[in-house]
Amino acid sequence: MESSFLNTFVEVAKALGALATPVVVVVVAYLFQRKQKLAEAAMTERIKRIALISPLLNQIFSYRHRVGGYLDWSPEEILQAKRDADREFRTYEFLWTPEYREAYHRFMEECFATNRGAGNKAGIRADERHYPKKASTPNWEAFTGEEADKGRNQEAYNQVQSITARDLGFRR
Repeated sequence: MESSFLNTFVEVAKALGALATPVVVVVVAYLFQRKQKLAEAAMTERIKRIALISPLLNQIFSYRHRVGGYLDWSPEEILQAKRDADREFRTYEFLWTPEYREAYHRFMEECFATNRGAGNKAGIRADERHYPKKASTPNWEAFTGEEADKGRNQEAYNQVQSITARDLGFRR
């Protein structure tokens, strides 16, 4: 009798094992697929936000580096580019890697003097003598008067671009 109980137990265990394997495979596949879909959704959202931020950063970079269309832009337009980029960056900050956050802040700190007192707008870290369009906003010191360090400007911009490319899977 003990032998038949043991045989029955072994047969039941084999049957459960045979049933459990496909169930475990289905559960693991479901969890993997769910994780993959979430990762894809996050990447899609990150790409959308980068598509909005990157041209603004390029405009700021070009202005300080004095290349491209910088002669056509006013200081107000550059400050607005900063504000628009900051709004996208801060609204979707949960999407950014720590390295991207750090590079973004470094670039903005390189380009703008902020925290200039209550009610004072950020100033562009540059000497206004190099820019034909002057600020039209009364009582705003649009420029700090310091020379833009093109090397640091280029390095900070390149770092943001490099980390962006890496985070989007274009470079390893």
